[in-house]
Amino acid sequence: MLRVAVTTLALILLLATTTEATQVTMRWTVPYDDVGVTNSTMRYSPTPVGADTSAWWQTAYPIYGLPVPGPSGTRDSVFVQLQPGTYYFNILHGDSSGNWSSWSNVAEVIVPELPDTTAPFRVQDLDYYISEP
Repeated sequence: MLRVAVTTLALILLLATTTEATQVTMRWTVPYDDVGVTNSTMRYSPTPVGADTSAWWQTAYPIYGLPVPGPSGTRDSVFVQLQPGTYYFNILHGDSSGNWSSWSNVAEVIVPELPDTTAPFRVQDLDYYISEP
């Protein structure tokens, strides 16, 4: 589910690509602002966002280590380690005047279960028995 929202700063596209079973790369385009975007904050939760994004935001988990936003129009990204399941992400951007964008689109990320790649142990006691007639 990608919901597109026009923000007060610009259109923010938030995309996710799964690079490993538990590592997800969240990517977005830095929006335009007349004085420049200076910071961002992202959160995620296994609970869908719903109608009250502010309430969702208060209970969602913050993502640490977001990069300092580059110039408007550049791509930023952050790696997030997740267990298998479904997660919902949202991001906000701020400028040096203390203004914050409205909510970005919601990115739904589905992290698949890890496949079973372990083969059964080898048999070590194979022998034979000859029955007499």
